[in-house]
Amino acid sequence: MAMSKCPSCGNHRFELVEKEISNAAYKHMLIQCSSCGSVVGNTSYYDPGVTAKKVEDKIKELESQISNMHSNLVHNMQVLEKLIRSK
Repeated sequence: MAMSKCPSCGNHRFELVEKEISNAAYKHMLIQCSSCGSVVGNTSYYDPGVTAKKVEDKIKELESQISNMHSNLVHNMQVLEKLIRSK
């Protein structure tokens, strides 16, 4: 298997470095040579899988809250109907 190397200095070790990029909508992580700092790639700061899981968990939480609200509303309507009938 070929070993990756820096196109600038030939080093074989790389690192992820958080960098702010002007006019970027979100943070980025640069993949750079650990010796000379030459950038060989970039990746999103936020892991799409982790972000999707957080959104999924929040949706489930909201669904549960809506379900509870619906149950409470149905119960309150039943109580009101009984009060109206008893008058």
